[in-house]
Amino acid sequence: NAMDFVALGITKQSVVTLVGSWTLAINTLLARCLLGERTIYLDYVAVVVIFGGIAMTVFGSNSCVKDLTIKELVDQYRKGDVVVMLLVLASIIGFCFFIIIMDKIKRVRAKRRGIELEISRNIGTVYCLVGSFVATYTVLFGKAFSGLLIPTLLGDNQFTEPFVVLVVMVFLISLPLQLVLINVSLSVNDALFHIPNFYVFWNLGSIISGAIFYDEVANYGPREWSMFIIGVAVLMFGVLLTNVSIGIKRDIEEKMEAQRQQEAAQATQDHPEDTAQAAVDYDHWYNEVHLADVFRRSASGGSRSGNHGEQYHPSVPVPQVFVL
Repeated sequence: NAMDFVALGITKQSVVTLVGSWTLAINTLLARCLLGERTIYLDYVAVVVIFGGIAMTVFGSNSCVKDLTIKELVDQYRKGDVVVMLLVLASIIGFCFFIIIMDKIKRVRAKRRGIELEISRNIGTVYCLVGSFVATYTVLFGKAFSGLLIPTLLGDNQFTEPFVVLVVMVFLISLPLQLVLINVSLSVNDALFHIPNFYVFWNLGSIISGAIFYDEVANYGPREWSMFIIGVAVLMFGVLLTNVSIGIKRDIEEKMEAQRQQEAAQATQDHPEDTAQAAVDYDHWYNEVHLADVFRRSASGGSRSGNHGEQYHPSVPVPQVFVL
């Protein structure tokens, strides 16, 4: 984050967010290795598609970096289209917080009645979206702050206007708020859902706000507009793939859980003399060996009939397993 802040002072914010999007690929792998989250081939396809869409939108918004003095910066914030953009973004963030607060009140009231309500997928999506919108504020005001701080450190003081205080305050408030919202979203959403969706809306917000604030679309021609529009379409297709992937994985898990219960019940009937140990042995085999093998074959996009992976040898015979 510290290096991002420095980079914002010397290059376009769209370029900074593009480079930061490499974490999409890294986090997909880490979600599998560190968090134990299951991945299938569609997760990796979605990452590639999203990254390709981000690259197209950034290259489509290609323009020279505009360095603003403090007076030019203040004038930019007073422009009509910039004011409208900031108000619309603030309204969306406020509406998202309203939804979150109302959901929290509903769950607290239900808990008082002895009913434990889980956070729904829709509310989890709101957490992800509001985090990305606040991050857009962070990038926009962070770039302004960094663009003033770097020349000041080099001897050309830019902190001569009272308006700078507002810029710094918004940045210092939005940065920790963004981190809190990201952590909350990760606590209620699958990491493979949060990460692509967050980066898509964050990149779109950064590119659009940069285009409006720094006039990056002023010199757009047919090539730039076509690349930008196609890139946005590719981004949305990547988001669609992540949601399709989540649905596929949920269906697989539900089917395997149903089969596990059926096979465990059958194993108990076949071995009444050692029911407790048989159930423990079978659950261990199913969770540690068979389940991992099924997802590994799913991630590779292939499926085979017959026996899969290691076979279960202790006291419980294994019926024919579910074939993807």
